[in-house]
Amino acid sequence: QKETPWLEYERFSASDGNKMAIPAEEVCTVWNTRKKGNYGDYDEWVYDAPGTERDCVPWRWKGQEPADDDREWSFVVDNDNCDAAMVTNKLTKDTFKVKKVFAE
Repeated sequence: QKETPWLEYERFSASDGNKMAIPAEEVCTVWNTRKKGNYGDYDEWVYDAPGTERDCVPWRWKGQEPADDDREWSFVVDNDNCDAAMVTNKLTKDTFKVKKVFAE
């Protein structure tokens, strides 16, 4: 309160279902993290193709990059920028750039 006097403050005690009954209307049964994404590490790889419709379109989540022994894809992170990579389809030889961004 001292640091943020403009912020309304109301004390809310923690609930303990072992000591008190929690009314069903106060229990959330559905949760969607889409709006809360900024509270975790939610990076994703998106196409890096300025001036095209593909630019910034999601490709894969961070951590789902193709492995070195992947039969279909080659994924090479840029030596100078760990947030950029080159992707090649080993079957078609198509190549494109991706960049790592915070998922929106």
